[in-house]
Amino acid sequence: MDTANQALSEGRAEFALDVYKELMALHPDDPRPPFNLGVALSHMGEKQLAREAYVVSISRESALTLTLTLFGGLYRIHIERECRQVSCRGVE
Repeated sequence: MDTANQALSEGRAEFALDVYKELMALHPDDPRPPFNLGVALSHMGEKQLAREAYVVSISRESALTLTLTLFGGLYRIHIERECRQVSCRGVE
């Protein structure tokens, strides 16, 4: 992503767009590539396409947040069970 960000800062928006699109395909759950795609499109004056990219980013962020929350809950349950087996104190 650094390559695309640098290209965008150097005014090579078309190249950056291609890299961001490739990253979106390679990392379908990561909200950063579509967000950065939106930034690039906005710099190019493509406001509607930028909005669409931001919506994709937000949907990915929501999924990522939900996933992390669920895994955090599972980890907490695991720790609580482990503590009950060894009589941990202070875990609530």
